[in-house]
Amino acid sequence: MTVTTCDFCAFRSATFLYTVPEENIPLLVAEGQSSAIALPADDGLWAACVICADFVDRRDMAGLLTHVLASARDRRVAFVDDPLYLGLLIGKFAPLMIEGVGKVQL
Repeated sequence: MTVTTCDFCAFRSATFLYTVPEENIPLLVAEGQSSAIALPADDGLWAACVICADFVDRRDMAGLLTHVLASARDRRVAFVDDPLYLGLLIGKFAPLMIEGVGKVQL
């Protein structure tokens, strides 16, 4: 049996898997020589431990961010207090806060 680490806090083993509908997956824009194309920012699959799953289920973005940042500090992630990192997390987690997200137990 493969143990999956939580994609949010990277601290505990994941218990649940969330799926974000394709139309809600954030896009990155990559510029080529003559045009720009949109690329998916992630695959829409998020493994979550029971703690992070509770925040997602309650659509509690502030609680999830607080927990994720505390976990990153515990792991001594160097850029945890960079405002750009917080912005990245908000952008990545926002699709999980809207209706239509699926959830299954791993």
